[in-house]
Amino acid sequence: MWTALPLFSSRFDVQFEVADALSGGRWANLQLLYVEDDTAAKEHLDFELPDLLLLDFSDPAIQAFALVAHIENDPWLLSGGIIAICDDTATEKKINALQGLNVVYCIRSKRIGAELAHLLGIVYRNKRLISHLGLGADIVSRISASYELSNDLLEARCYANMISNFLYNAGACDGRQKGELRLALTELLLNGIEHGNCEISFEDKSAWLEAGKDIGDLVEERNAQPKIAARRVRLDYSVRPDTLQFSITDAGAGFDWKAQLERAEEPEIMFLEHGRGIAMTRGCTQNLSFNATGNQVSFDLERMRGNSRLPALFRSGAVREVVEGEIIVRAGDVSDCIFFIITGRYNIVRQGDVTSLAKM
Repeated sequence: MWTALPLFSSRFDVQFEVADALSGGRWANLQLLYVEDDTAAKEHLDFELPDLLLLDFSDPAIQAFALVAHIENDPWLLSGGIIAICDDTATEKKINALQGLNVVYCIRSKRIGAELAHLLGIVYRNKRLISHLGLGADIVSRISASYELSNDLLEARCYANMISNFLYNAGACDGRQKGELRLALTELLLNGIEHGNCEISFEDKSAWLEAGKDIGDLVEERNAQPKIAARRVRLDYSVRPDTLQFSITDAGAGFDWKAQLERAEEPEIMFLEHGRGIAMTRGCTQNLSFNATGNQVSFDLERMRGNSRLPALFRSGAVREVVEGEIIVRAGDVSDCIFFIITGRYNIVRQGDVTSLAKM
């Protein structure tokens, strides 16, 4: 369990909402660390390397985007993730366009009371996805993972962010692909929840939105039915030598995906208030396909290589290429060098035990 959570905000109303949201339940003993100006924020990042922090992008005293530039200049200043607090759509879009930042979720200050404790629970269950220090030793040539999501729109958006951040920090995709992957995962996970598990038709959603209502409330209403609440969306992904492969499966009855793909080709689809998810996803992924029923969708992304993000400490250092079998360093050696592995396969030998690792 985390013992402390930094809150970069000088706004009293935000401080109060965060403290109140965490005052009971499992987070009651979580210490809030108040950081109230940009100078203190930089110092905190430089020395504390927090696993997770709350950053108020709507607070002029923090100058959050200048702080972002400080982080992006040396990504290892922040070893974990950021929950961004923002109060307008334009700022949220600007945050989502940032390539080098581990934004877990964008939360409006008026939603802190309703969402923060739940959001922290999701992030805590997936701590490995948000911490990117040491990924070079952790990511290997082939990995795969599976996740089951409840019918929760916040959870879907959070997983889309965490997984795209994780793969970017692991060097498996570049900044452009990170944004495309986040978009694809968000749209398809939301589709699986809304239209698959919760059986919300295009017409149902249109009528609901035209009435000025939040689609999350309709999902919550459908979840009042036990059979719907019990359904889950499954997300699987694999990192292959040349591709990233994804599959999303819901527990619904499926749909006429052929008609939907044809509809996605129509130019006017991009001007609709909703229903654009498949069209947008098709434009930024490869091999988008559905199973016969229509309750499973798969897609690929080309895997990038050599995308390691060097800490500032190593950027002026010399690059050393080694040959197979060469020993880099022995335990107990006196050395004036620190090594950072950019790419390649290597062994760690300790008392005869060999651990093989790869940085692709």
